[in-house]
Amino acid sequence: MMVAKLSKGQKAVLQGTQNTQSNAWCIGVSWQFKPESLLQKLPDHQTLDVSLGLFDENKRLIDCVYYGKLGSKCGAITHVQGYWVDQNNQNMKLDQGVLQFDLTKLPAQAVQAAFILSSYEGYRLQGLNSIQARVYEPASHTAHKDFIQFDTSLDESFQDSASIIMARMYRIDKKWMFEPLIKPIAQAKVNQVFDHFASSYFYSS
Repeated sequence: MMVAKLSKGQKAVLQGTQNTQSNAWCIGVSWQFKPESLLQKLPDHQTLDVSLGLFDENKRLIDCVYYGKLGSKCGAITHVQGYWVDQNNQNMKLDQGVLQFDLTKLPAQAVQAAFILSSYEGYRLQGLNSIQARVYEPASHTAHKDFIQFDTSLDESFQDSASIIMARMYRIDKKWMFEPLIKPIAQAKVNQVFDHFASSYFYSS
């Protein structure tokens, strides 16, 4: 399976490998702080969190997962422990934030989703240096193959932000598209970030 290495604004269809045609996916994200960052003195799980919100066609938030709600009401999205094994199958490394979702369990009215990274304690992200994210099938407990990868170095436009809209997913007919956005947001609370997504970054064909 070829890995789609996407840049901001590029898109890929979420579809399984030829053998599996998987509808279950994980989104994993890791991040690095600048050496001089004060945020580096705090444990990662206390500073940043990954969240995902589901929206209907009227831009209404119908379900979500975040640090205070680890599973969606519909049962399609959960926080899970993440990991990856390199190509030589030698070095196992953990993602710092992972969400797992099943497209077949999403509510029928769900047409879009927002994937965000935020500091729920309200810290600014000026100490953050870079972000790596990937989408993969959770087919194995020991190894997996990435389907989508994207990463970014953070410039001065992120210094006053407390959250980042990492990507959006949207349904066209029966297909789900995945598109990295990498948009800095001043708000820290997830409900405020989801509101901002709905008003400014909701996909429109």
